[in-house]
Amino acid sequence: MRIEIYKDWLIRTDSLNVILCKSNGMKIEKNKTTGEEREYESFKSESFHGTIKQAIDKLCKSEINACKATTIKGLQNEYTKLNNMIEKFNTELTGGK
Repeated sequence: MRIEIYKDWLIRTDSLNVILCKSNGMKIEKNKTTGEEREYESFKSESFHGTIKQAIDKLCKSEINACKATTIKGLQNEYTKLNNMIEKFNTELTGGK
């Protein structure tokens, strides 16, 4: 699974974890022996979680910490935007229940 969720954040999974990643874009790597090029996605950060909800909570904490707000009102606006995203995500995940 690879889901883009907010700005350059995405969620991936492996067989054991939900992985919250901040994309650093696509890169090209050249094999020194064969000369073949391979495109891959690199990440600025990755964190491993047991559930999607835990990953979303981490994303919100990271975005609040990185927020460039200079006033309480600006911080509240950022928090409200993230909270609305979480509520929408939870509604879609649970089918509106």
